[in-house]
Amino acid sequence: MTATPATVEDLDWIIDLLAERRAPLVDFAPVVWRPAPEARAAHRTFIAHVVTDGAAAPIAPRTPC
Repeated sequence: MTATPATVEDLDWIIDLLAERRAPLVDFAPVVWRPAPEARAAHRTFIAHVVTDGAAAPIAPRTPC
């Protein structure tokens, strides 16, 4: 499996993956892991910055889904 740099085209996949990974944790610590109503938009803004900022590119790899 080869990792490639994430792009803005991957944003929906990344945001969905973050939500999927967080969902099982809500039962154990709802105050920490329950997403805020605007969490998806906030995550999208942050992840878009990470994948478009040249300095952050090395920390934004993705694998084929």
